[in-house]
Amino acid sequence: MNGSYGLDYFEDSKQKHWGFWSTRCRKQEVRVRFIQKAILTGKPDSNNGNHGLVLLYNDGEGIAYYGRAGDNFWTVLDISHAPYDDIICHENNLFALGDYNSIEVWDLQQGSGCIVKKRFYLVQSRGDLLLVVRFIADDGDRETDYRIILFHVYKLDYHGRKWVEIECLGDRALFLGGNQSVLVLTRSFPDCEKNSIYFTDDSRERVEDDFFYGGHDMGICNLKYKSFKSIYEFSSHHIEPPPCWIVPPAMLEP
Repeated sequence: MNGSYGLDYFEDSKQKHWGFWSTRCRKQEVRVRFIQKAILTGKPDSNNGNHGLVLLYNDGEGIAYYGRAGDNFWTVLDISHAPYDDIICHENNLFALGDYNSIEVWDLQQGSGCIVKKRFYLVQSRGDLLLVVRFIADDGDRETDYRIILFHVYKLDYHGRKWVEIECLGDRALFLGGNQSVLVLTRSFPDCEKNSIYFTDDSRERVEDDFFYGGHDMGICNLKYKSFKSIYEFSSHHIEPPPCWIVPPAMLEP
């Protein structure tokens, strides 16, 4: 190739953008903005204007998108779990496999905000090992609230070497958090609701950065009805440091 095409980066008051540039450049300059992966969001021969291009760059530390109608710049997506190992487009959404096997999803038709994030937790249970997946609705905006919308619980099948979903915790309650996650018997502690998950907000990246919301998303999830309710109404939506569970030995399962 006689010339090299690339991207230029700039910021305004609301967004981060990359614009096109076309020039001759040295190999050292290309390495600075190394593109790990580039994928199309749709068929390039379609006439609906919905196809675009997504880049995973800088060793998975950034994701940029170009392709909405009327765009003449690249949009750098708000991210939470870099570095990313892989990206894929499915049903007009962008999925990114992030740090600690977390999954983030963006609706590329509506904007750059992430719509669903996942967090993963390991819990011991009567000789079994549980995996809890926490689904969080979050558009990544600094001034917008985020909320847990769903939990999935899995038990490790040692012999089959797979995770098996379970829908009921029986007479136990699960206390879930970033510092510690434990199961307790509700018959020993009648104030605890059985088959429920008590969760704290361990979104430390929200608390440590300049977000309006962070550390506030606490509550109880009833697994049978998939319903949520608050534990306590805080006067502030930004709690620093984020709350954590302090579990006395008497509450632990035998």
